[in-house]
Amino acid sequence: MKNQLSNGSKPLIEVQNLYKKFLIETENPTAFRLLKHLIVPSTKKEFYALKNINFKLYQGDRIGLIGSNGSGKTTLLRILAGLYAKTKGRVEINGKVATFLHTDVALEGNLSALDNIYLLGMIMGINKKDIEANLKKIIDFAEIGKFIRTPLRDFSTGMIQRLVLSILMYVEADIFLLDEIVESGDIKFKHKCYKIILDKISKQGKAAIISSHETEIIEKFCNKVLLLDNGQLIAYGPTKKIINLYKRSQQKISE
Repeated sequence: MKNQLSNGSKPLIEVQNLYKKFLIETENPTAFRLLKHLIVPSTKKEFYALKNINFKLYQGDRIGLIGSNGSGKTTLLRILAGLYAKTKGRVEINGKVATFLHTDVALEGNLSALDNIYLLGMIMGINKKDIEANLKKIIDFAEIGKFIRTPLRDFSTGMIQRLVLSILMYVEADIFLLDEIVESGDIKFKHKCYKIILDKISKQGKAAIISSHETEIIEKFCNKVLLLDNGQLIAYGPTKKIINLYKRSQQKISE
């Protein structure tokens, strides 16, 4: 399907015939088996986490990535982020990628929240001057003002998520890869977070791929959806159509 925003322009991401294979151990690692493998090479089973994936991401796109646990969503995002090597196929990235696969990435529990703002901000490519200019906004959004000098190890998961999301507001990139960036909190808080992030992306003409189990969030914020199942691309197209397809498939499984 041709993207209505492409206008013949080059896609920011183009994936063709993508496969990812893992070798998995089929036996439990008991002491006897570990000793045996020192003498006899272990036999590992091939497992394809992704099989023949094809899609394109254009400027202005917000693609929702959905599917059951183990469907290959995180594996796909890790390949796009350069964290996993593909087994075969073609992955072309045209632009700077900002990756947020876990909300506690690169954070240091023994450092204060303030120190972590500077640490994570600089890792994400924000210079110190810009961090200082936006420091009050970051702290206000994270709602951690009175805990700003508290070690991060004493923070709740929700507080850490808000901190990371507040820093995300000031990251500059062409493509944002977001994997369950808001894992806790009520749906209202999640909508607030995604709205701020995606408003920023939309206003700047950026693009995003968003993986979430919350179909309500995908339906509200994405213009297209990519549905995976057991590593295969089941459907790719307009959000409402693919969400409805996914919900029907889930109903059949539960019946």
